[in-house]
Amino acid sequence: MSISGDNMEPCAVTDNWEELVKYLQMARKKARETFIETELVFAYAMTNRLADLEEFISGPNHAAITQVTTSPGLHYVSPGLL
Repeated sequence: MSISGDNMEPCAVTDNWEELVKYLQMARKKARETFIETELVFAYAMTNRLADLEEFISGPNHAAITQVTTSPGLHYVSPGLL
């Protein structure tokens, strides 16, 4: 299974991050790809689901955390969390 940014862009444009979290959680069950896990970290941050984010990044994952921490729009997430 390959997930592309084209599938996720409408959620980001409409600010529907909760739906994107659900989609990425489903996608992650099918394929543990870096792209999916990185986008999930970003979506958790955008929805302020900090407990989920902390649990996710403390376990084994393939997310590119440094890519997320330099993304625009994360100014309200605690720098120490990521």
